[in-house]
Amino acid sequence: MIEKTCCFTGHRKLGMTERELEDMLDALIEKALMKGYSRFISGAAVGFDTLAAERVIFFKAAGWDIRLELAIPCKDHDKFWSDKQKRRFKHICEFADFIGNVTPTLPYNEHSMMLRNKYMVNESSLVIAYFNGKKSGTKNTLDYAENKGLEIWYIN
Repeated sequence: MIEKTCCFTGHRKLGMTERELEDMLDALIEKALMKGYSRFISGAAVGFDTLAAERVIFFKAAGWDIRLELAIPCKDHDKFWSDKQKRRFKHICEFADFIGNVTPTLPYNEHSMMLRNKYMVNESSLVIAYFNGKKSGTKNTLDYAENKGLEIWYIN
């Protein structure tokens, strides 16, 4: 299944409007679907991860036979989120096919995020990335994916 699995990585703060990013995401998700990808993993973070999960849900609603997996990094990953962000997360959970807590005993910290990111890469053969070029968890994830030989598609 890994050979037809795509994960997402990207920043929490978006450098463009959600609508602009949706259009670019849709194009890459559709490209992945045309290549036979059927399992998509989102890290369930605020920002790009949430938007990517919502776009997969959009394609599911349009009739594509695909699965959405949420890789939750830790037991309290949403503790600093606003009520609006928590509502969006609850909505994507309602439509996810699988919700996994990668490190259920760890608190919210950089280590639990790193383990979640490694899990997603280890389960995938393709990464769709929203990356601004700066040192970050997204960069670390992309470096790890590159070292493992995964195909990476960037949103510019």
